[in-house]
Amino acid sequence: MCHAQAAVLEGRPGDVAAPMDAAAELAERFGATGVDSRGMDCSPAEVAIRRMSLALEAGEPDQTVSIARDVHPERHPFLSGRAHHWMFYGRALARLEGRRDDAVRALRTAEDIFPVKVRRDPLLRDVIATLLPGRRRDAIGVELRSMAHRAGLPV
Repeated sequence: MCHAQAAVLEGRPGDVAAPMDAAAELAERFGATGVDSRGMDCSPAEVAIRRMSLALEAGEPDQTVSIARDVHPERHPFLSGRAHHWMFYGRALARLEGRRDDAVRALRTAEDIFPVKVRRDPLLRDVIATLLPGRRRDAIGVELRSMAHRAGLPV
């Protein structure tokens, strides 16, 4: 999965599929929990969440959202992985027209799972700050302002 991440960051999208396919194959061998004797996670849920991350980093929020539809974050063996699913999903939704309310709900779900990670993640703080201007005083707007306040952002 690290090779796939490097390929995305270096602008080599054609080099992403092979290492991710290998990771998916390993995940199937490890089984549903995907945790080896050293605590390393290679579960199917982790591989799917990593695919979401790669699509997001490649500037493909539509693809990230599409991948997310087939991911079951509750099957991830660690809370951090479950939170990452919702974080990536929320970031992707925030980039899509007409999906900002869904983005706030996804980020709020991530915050419920792993509050410190969401409140301190610089990429999520940027997303929250980007979503803030012009928010209505409806329930989603109040929720977003509350998240911003908890993250230490000016409201």
